[in-house]
Formats: sequence, structure tokens, C-alpha cells
Amino acid sequence: MRNEKGFSYVEVLVSLTILVLVLVPSINLFGQSLISIDSSTDTLQAINAAQGKLEELRVSGYGEIVSEDWVGVSEYPGLWLRVDVWAEDSEKGLKSVTVYVKEEEEIFSLTSIIKVRE
Repeated sequence: MRNEKGFSYVEVLVSLTILVLVLVPSINLFGQSLISIDSSTDTLQAINAAQGKLEELRVSGYGEIVSEDWVGVSEYPGLWLRVDVWAEDSEKGLKSVTVYVKEEEEIFSLTSIIKVRE
């Protein structure tokens, strides 16, 4: 009977196969996570741009809240904003406003009812 020290080629091959079967899906999951983080960042920037525009409109006078065509957002290059005022109640000082944010192929929207402060 021989006294063998170390691992045989078969044992090393089986160990490497198991290691690859465990690591490959983990690496794929990591790549998908990076894509998801990038997409979430884009969405967050669009929401921030829309919220910022709504806040800007809230401090405006009633007559200054008007529909606007697509304009670039200086804080977020690559984003475009459009404002639609689609309902008004001048007696109560209310306007329903939707802010659209476009980035390449995606369009996000945020709608709010703005009461102008006197």
C-alpha cells in the first residue's frame, strides 16, 4: 500500500468544476446588479428633475404657470423636460400640472395640483 500525499487529478478536476458551477452564476448576478444600479440612477435623476421643476412652479405666480415644450435640463445633461397644464381653477388658484422628463427612449411623468400662494 502506497502512502499518497496530496490530491489526484480527478479530485482537483471535480473541485474546480464545483467551484466554477458556484462562481459563474454569482458573477452573472453581479453584472445584472450593475445594470440595475445604472437604470435606478437614471430614474432617480429623472424624478429629481421633475420634482425640481414642480417646486420651481410652486413658487411662481399663477399666470407664470404655463405649458412648456421640451427643454434641456442643465443639472442633468441628456434629460429633457416638458410641462403640461391641463386643468385650472382660477377662483381657488389651482392648476393641475404634469411634468414629463425624457431620457433617450424613456419618458417619466410626475403630476401635481399646484395652489399658488398669495
